[in-house]
Amino acid sequence: MGAGFVGGGIVFYALVGYRMKDFWQHDNGKVYAVRSDSFGRITGAAGPFDADNLGSLEDFVYGPAIVDWVKKAIAERKLRRINTTPIRQVLPRL
Repeated sequence: MGAGFVGGGIVFYALVGYRMKDFWQHDNGKVYAVRSDSFGRITGAAGPFDADNLGSLEDFVYGPAIVDWVKKAIAERKLRRINTTPIRQVLPRL
């Protein structure tokens, strides 16, 4: 369920309680699962994991232990968001 917010004549729409989950890879090659809310605030993280052995983002237990470190690494551009969907799932068969 969503909620609308009005501020300065602009209506903002947010999915209340919606969580986004993404993989982020560190410069050292390790991967972290990061959960954020609909406003982009990081609310939990898990890792590090090897890039060649990732499961589903739904399989991880996200916690607060490394959230501050993840925020700092993102700000320092040491972590970058990655897409782990194989190319054959993205492109239609030719």
